[in-house]
Amino acid sequence: MSNRTAAVIITIVSVILCGCPGLAGLCWGLASVVDYAGGFGIFATDQNTYLSYIFGGICGGIVLIVIAAVVSFLVLRQKKVTPPPPNPNEPLPPAI
Repeated sequence: MSNRTAAVIITIVSVILCGCPGLAGLCWGLASVVDYAGGFGIFATDQNTYLSYIFGGICGGIVLIVIAAVVSFLVLRQKKVTPPPPNPNEPLPPAI
């Protein structure tokens, strides 16, 4: 992207909209794993609900974090600048 300010703003927005909810989902899935393994029954009482919390939280969190990382990479990367071709009307330099 040619405008660096816009690239930084897009990166911040993608981190806020995708990265933060992704981390929250990941924490929810990991907390559900601990709750299910400990048998506390804080989040749910049946196994199907726990499995949906675990897989939905962990997988959804990872997907959102990956989206934020890919958007940040694609927006902030430096593209190679190719020099303009030489003018064909200029004389050739002398041979050595």
